Amino acid sequence: MKASLLILASVLALVVQHTHSLIHVPHRDRVCSTALGLSISHIDSLLETGRQTKNWSPALSEVRSYFQVNRGMRGMNPVILTKAIKLFSIAGLVDDAVGLLRNARAAGFERVNRHHYNAAMMACRNHKRFAEGIELWEEMKNANNDKIDPDKVSVSLVIAMLGNVGSWEKAFSIYRDAVDHAGM
Repeated sequence: MKASLLILASVLALVVQHTHSLIHVPHRDRVCSTALGLSISHIDSLLETGRQTKNWSPALSEVRSYFQVNRGMRGMNPVILTKAIKLFSIAGLVDDAVGLLRNARAAGFERVNRHHYNAAMMACRNHKRFAEGIELWEEMKNANNDKIDPDKVSVSLVIAMLGNVGSWEKAFSIYRDAVDHAGM
């Protein structure tokens, strides 16, 4: 009887611990954004574990589960989206990185910004998918009502990718526009 009670108490303690990890718990300036508890600090730890072990499967599985549950992406912290795109990029899953960005836009996630595009363009550049990265640049610059202004990172990424495909004139034009825009 005592052994059964001890086992039951152990199981209940595990359930309470697991349930506590699923509850929205704000951290100083880091906010858990879902019932799954995927916080900025947690995704950082997933990235670090993946870097150390070179095994991205656990991190990818958890992040995919998070986005399956939160398809509408309402109330999501935009930093989590950026880090998820970077995770897919590091793991070599460019289609998933770019798809996540495009799904966020399609779902009406209003906080898509240049950091998300930069992360996706970096994935394309790092994995030699230059045409797709250049397409993201055009998408970012020509979005209908919510055009996203590039920063220095965006400009350097697209110039590098244009150079890799031999579009030097366009690369120089973008460089000139960036210099003119910056007032240099």
